[in-house]
Amino acid sequence: MFSLNFKSSKNIFFLDIFLYFIPFSILLGTFVLNIFTIISSVIFLFLFISKKISVNIKYLNLSISILVIFLILNNVFSIDIKTSIPPSLNLMKSFLTFLALYYCIINLKNFKKNFFIILFFTFIFVVCDTYFQHFFEKDIFGYEVGYSNGRRLSGPFGDEFVVGAYLSKLFFLTSLLLIIFYKSKYFYILMFLTFGLVIFSNERSASIMLFCGIFIYFLFCNINIRNKLFAFIAMFVFLLSIFSYNENLKNHFITIPVKYFKDNHHKAHFLAAIEIFKNNIIFGSGIRTFRIECRKEKYSNIKTIYANKRCTTHPHNIYLEILSESGVFGFMMIFTLNLYILINLIKNFFRKKSKYLKQIILIVFCNFFILFSPLQTTGAFFSSFSSIFYVYFYAIFFSFNNELINHTD
Repeated sequence: MFSLNFKSSKNIFFLDIFLYFIPFSILLGTFVLNIFTIISSVIFLFLFISKKISVNIKYLNLSISILVIFLILNNVFSIDIKTSIPPSLNLMKSFLTFLALYYCIINLKNFKKNFFIILFFTFIFVVCDTYFQHFFEKDIFGYEVGYSNGRRLSGPFGDEFVVGAYLSKLFFLTSLLLIIFYKSKYFYILMFLTFGLVIFSNERSASIMLFCGIFIYFLFCNINIRNKLFAFIAMFVFLLSIFSYNENLKNHFITIPVKYFKDNHHKAHFLAAIEIFKNNIIFGSGIRTFRIECRKEKYSNIKTIYANKRCTTHPHNIYLEILSESGVFGFMMIFTLNLYILINLIKNFFRKKSKYLKQIILIVFCNFFILFSPLQTTGAFFSSFSSIFYVYFYAIFFSFNNELINHTD
């Protein structure tokens, strides 16, 4: 099931081993996650520069050049270069981690299966631990349910209430293990358990995005109309039931959003980000400088009664964050990349005849939708915790796309 070749690992300075530890390190906090991603990126950079390994991605050299030029210019024009340099290095680290993961998936025997197994069982552990916390008020580590803003679950993340985001962003990628290697229908059981838990976590955006991802999956998956109709009815009955009998969830998901739909603190964040972008169109104000720039008095005139709450660590929308902090230059880099992925996924889904391949493409698309849908509140795009989900997605997409190109129905 899980196999390691230490001789092969030794030849690449155990790069694969360090990458295996990254899924675990997410649960241990940003510091530990950074340690393993830094080590992985440094080892990969050394192997790449010394030409011990190579990465076959079209326009790779051009991509690296554009990224380096962007980071230099973004820092030069940043309103606070000391603030922008660390996250700029983090962005470069994430890019190198993506390349390392892509290289290992494509070139190392058993790496893809091993990595998915680790990712899967880490995911299952989070699900089990968080359900334990839900039913017994504490998880196995003693972390208690939070009540600062409704009843909130954190699972193994302690006082960081991000378990809903973690589960929603990784569910579809994790389920690839069941589909690719075992063709298992337990995928649907895991879907139901994950969706329920994300709802119970009280994370509104994560719940909505996972619901939409599941809806898209059932809309286009290869099952008969009767089963699709049953799935849709089951989802709506489940939601109707928990919102009818759980006042906390009903208040958080329905009452509060309806009451503050037209104006709220997120609107203040969005408007501030838009104004910052208008003042820094080409290169933005500098990566991770939203928290500094938004304090300026000139942004207090935004059209919302929550103008005094416009400041936070990030705008809570990745596109507004990228526009305000990296300008058109940074936005076009991400937009072009994601447009290519979107076209590629749609084209291959309708072109491929294999039901198996269409299911995998659909699962990858659902994950893409959850990560990059513009109509959602999000974590910080340039943070270590959030960026690892994008690293996973890009590495898996490009490695899978590489196989898809060479596959014939």
